[in-house]
Amino acid sequence: PPMTRHHFRRYRDTYGINPRILEGLLEEFRHQAVDQSRALGLFDEGRVSLTHPACENFVAGDATVLASRFNSPPGTMQIDRETGELTERLADPDATYYPVRDEFGEVTKERVYGTKFGILHARLPHPGEQVIVDVFHITTGGNAEAVSVERAVQRLQGITTGLTGIVYDMALRGVNREHLYDLGLHTITKVPQLPKGRMRQRSIGRVEARLAGASSEGVDLWAINGAPHIPVVIGGKTNYVALKRLRTHRRRNKRKTVRPYRWYNEYQIPDDPRVQPRLRLANVTVRLDDPSFSSATISRADSLHAIAPGEDDWERLFDLRNPTESVNSWVKSRLHGPRSRAPAVGAPRQLFALLAAALYNNFQATVAHADRRGRLAA
Repeated sequence: PPMTRHHFRRYRDTYGINPRILEGLLEEFRHQAVDQSRALGLFDEGRVSLTHPACENFVAGDATVLASRFNSPPGTMQIDRETGELTERLADPDATYYPVRDEFGEVTKERVYGTKFGILHARLPHPGEQVIVDVFHITTGGNAEAVSVERAVQRLQGITTGLTGIVYDMALRGVNREHLYDLGLHTITKVPQLPKGRMRQRSIGRVEARLAGASSEGVDLWAINGAPHIPVVIGGKTNYVALKRLRTHRRRNKRKTVRPYRWYNEYQIPDDPRVQPRLRLANVTVRLDDPSFSSATISRADSLHAIAPGEDDWERLFDLRNPTESVNSWVKSRLHGPRSRAPAVGAPRQLFALLAAALYNNFQATVAHADRRGRLAA
């Protein structure tokens, strides 16, 4: 007979919340999820490309907050109206307040009280064929989400070499992008903006443009919305012309005392009438990673992206983020009760429940894939 709710809770409370056992279950889940993904055609090692990456070789993710079963933080006291005794109210020891961000990544006045978790998934472009490859608890702290995501991606990279990168929101900033560069991975996000959605502009510096006949000339580059631009003065007004990306590549450093990779993009100045004729169609090579990012106030990777918004590749890859909200909603519909609250108290119990939901989702993904393949064969 199938497991009852009583059996599930008994196993969870007896074994599932043991840190060693829970971590072992999660490790086994990741390996099985990656194997399942490969069987569906994801993480294909033969399709690894840095210039035009395949969507099937990316993971997409987001964080979700499971609302606490109790509204009061730990340590909140109350007075018993009958006895007058001062008692502590019921509380979730792992819950806290999380700010709600708007579409530009800015913190709003809204807050939600609960426990935060991260979910990473890979998907095929067909309904229901998304595989959850990792679930993890996100602790409190300013950059805890970004650090947790970095660790999750690093764990997955240790399981499969078919992983090319991650699609995420702006919780991943320049320093996290630099860390993922060190893993040899792409990071696809929007670009941080100024208040009210105004675009940031940052000088990249002067680089050499390779002209016809092997000659070269220095040009100034500015990063605008993640892409390099050259300034052109027309009628006393400065215009910025975006460069076209031709190739993305990385080179492995031989010395172990430096970072593992050096990342470069090769661009071409467009044949634009605003550009001086001698510079049109010239090639420019720009280093993407910043060797001194750890001491820099603003990392270059925060302003200049390997694949920037507006490119066809960026639009194609960032579409992987659209289903993340539906995945989160599906998970919450499985875990939340009638009061839209977490299924249990404490992060370990909630993570165990999240793991069970992920297993069920992956079962449905396999069924959906087999059903589609069966219809095609028929």
